[in-house]
Order: sequence, then C-alpha cells, then structure tokens
Amino acid sequence: MEMADARGGWKAADTTAWREHLHAATMVGRAASSRTAVELGYGIEAEPGPSGRLGHWRIAGVPGEVIEVHSKRAAQIDAECARRGEGSYQARAVAARNTRNHKQHQSEADLVRRWRSELDGIGWPADRLAAAIDAASAERGPAPRLTLSDARRIMAETVAAEGDLARRKVFSRRHVIVAMAPRLYGQDPRLVEALADRLLADPEVVPLVGVAGARERAYSLASVLARETAIAEGLSRSLGRTDGPATTARAVTDAIAEVEAGLGVPLSAEQASAAMAICTSGRAAEIVVGVADPTSQCLFLSIWPLIWSSCGDEPCVSQRIFPGRGFVAGRWWAGLCN
Repeated sequence: MEMADARGGWKAADTTAWREHLHAATMVGRAASSRTAVELGYGIEAEPGPSGRLGHWRIAGVPGEVIEVHSKRAAQIDAECARRGEGSYQARAVAARNTRNHKQHQSEADLVRRWRSELDGIGWPADRLAAAIDAASAERGPAPRLTLSDARRIMAETVAAEGDLARRKVFSRRHVIVAMAPRLYGQDPRLVEALADRLLADPEVVPLVGVAGARERAYSLASVLARETAIAEGLSRSLGRTDGPATTARAVTDAIAEVEAGLGVPLSAEQASAAMAICTSGRAAEIVVGVADPTSQCLFLSIWPLIWSSCGDEPCVSQRIFPGRGFVAGRWWAGLCN
C-alpha cells in the first residue's frame, strides 16, 4: 500500500483484520442479495447447510433433486471426505482443494444447454421448475415489513442464553452482525448494521476492557458473566474442600498400569502426575494447567476417570473449557463427589 503521509513510501498490508471481518462482510452481502431476490418476486427460505451453521438463504420452491443435480462440487467434496473418514470444516477445505480440476472455458449458451438437459433428465424441465418457484413465492407472499416488536424479538433471540453470542462468550461487532443477519434476510440490508449497533447499546451487552489480543472493542453478555462468575465461585469453594473422595498412591499406580495396558501406550509423565494428584488429593475439584491441545485434552479427560474407576470408585465428572492461547490456566476442571 502506498503511504500518503509526509514520509511516503510503501508498506505491506496487514490482512489479519480483513480476514477477521470477511465473515461479517459476507453476511451483509447475503442480506443484500436476499433483499434483491424478494424485490424480484422470489420467495426465500433459510439454508442452514450440512453443518446447520451456514446461515445462508435460498430461493423457495426449488426441489431437492434439482439442487442435487446442480451441486456436483459438493458431491465430490462429500465423497472425498467419506473416503478419508473425515468431516470437519478443515477436512472439507482439504477435500475441495484435492478434488478441484482445471476448469475448461465453456460458452454461456453451452452451459445453459447442458443445465437444461440435466433438468430434463430428472423430470424437472425449466418450465416446470419455474412454475414450482412461482407457486412457492405466491404461497409465501411479500416479505412482511419489520416492526418494532420484530426488532425486539430478533435482538432477544440474538442474546439468548443458547445463542451464538452466549456460546462465544467474548465477541465484537462483527460477531453480532454474523449472528443477526440470517434473522433479517429479505429486509432492508441496512437494518443489519443498524440493529447490531442498537444491540451493542443494550444493557445486556457489557463492554470489556483489557482483552488480550483484541483488535477491536470486545463485549460479553451480562448473563454469561453471571454464569461464569457462579462457576468460578463454585469452583473456588470446591477447591477449598478436603472431604472429597480420595484413594492411595499405590492404588493409582496400579490403576495407571491397567489403563496403559488397555491403551497400548504409556501415559506421559505429566498425565500420570496429574492423575496421581487428582485421585489422592481429597479436594472436591481440581484445576489442571496444560497446553491448549484438543487431542491431549480429550485423551487426558478420558483417561483419568478410568483410573479413578479402576481404584474402586465411580466419579461424578463434569468439565469446563477455558479458552485461551498457548498455556491456559484452568484449562480443565472436573468435579468429583461420592
């Protein structure tokens, strides 16, 4: 980028912020295109995608078999993921790259001719498909005008305890846009940002300060802060208890050997040490500090209850994930009781 200040010169752009805002920009674009579709007379409906989190929209009245015959890339990606036995977002991205062939230029007339032929082959010629779309549009009618009560309902749903913002815990304006846009498809797209700004001024939304790594204003929900505070207070009380179940070091050592034999691999020194401390402390809760590695985390959380059970007791187990970067204090906790 050319610098327009007194020093001049050129600098490379920091694209991190651009990438962070890409999803929000995409959602605003989807809201705008949904409004255009409605203005053209189409009925629209939600399109959650295979994961249920896509947050897109589609034209109503298009049969599933039509979508399937014109979704060849999605079918290729699904087949590749099935072959590899993976289905995560990252796995789909890898499958998309591995199955992408070099495109050959085809004229618009040739493409339309091929698409119409494919529709004819499944019994959905263009005139029948158009009639189905028109019928779906007539059934839905024009998009209703957004009322004040609608706006309040949308904001309440966005900050609900089971909503995306509550699950995220810490969020910024772009996350509000992503969460709110699907609820406003078909409306004036300017409402997305207007309602997002109104939501950020709501008493339920609490501005945060001192958030490590934040590039913009961070927020949380009052309900989330209350819940997290209750969890922290409950954990603090449990850490102070010494009347929880405990076993002997010898029993833990024998149980670790039994678990290792079942796994076919030895535990690391850190895992064995943590298991020993958890099972012999007598505290009602434990905090384990470890690397933010999901694989190690899941392995550990699955191992130590087995060790405890091998010692002759059945623990009542719950876990809480504290997100962070690198080494995370309080990454795992588990409550034990008789």
